[in-house]
Amino acid sequence: MSEAPSNSASHGELTKLTDSGINNNYAEWAMKSHHQLRSWGLWKHIEGLDSDPPPIPVLKKPVECTGPNKQGIEVTIAYQGNEEEHKKKMEEAKPWVEANQLALSKIVSVTPNSQLHLVDVQYAK
Repeated sequence: MSEAPSNSASHGELTKLTDSGINNNYAEWAMKSHHQLRSWGLWKHIEGLDSDPPPIPVLKKPVECTGPNKQGIEVTIAYQGNEEEHKKKMEEAKPWVEANQLALSKIVSVTPNSQLHLVDVQYAK
């Protein structure tokens, strides 16, 4: 699992991205943001092996089904589900999820509204 971001990441700010429609500072913003996110330990959520979320299995609740088998005899089949595995993977993924959310919030906070075209973005990548 990925390392925790540095403490300074929570309090630091990225360079503000400006865009007047004609002029923008994207090149400056991209370079400075890249290095700042790296120094905070957050760049790995933008690119690289840790940029994708950890695999978490879909939660399947335990279920019992009752019905006749081929011989017409009533049988009950129990499916155990995966609640424990799901809970364990969710807990293991917490540091990644928190660091991803921090990186994403840093980027969104310095992006002009005119450039926020994506809705419901979940990952900093």
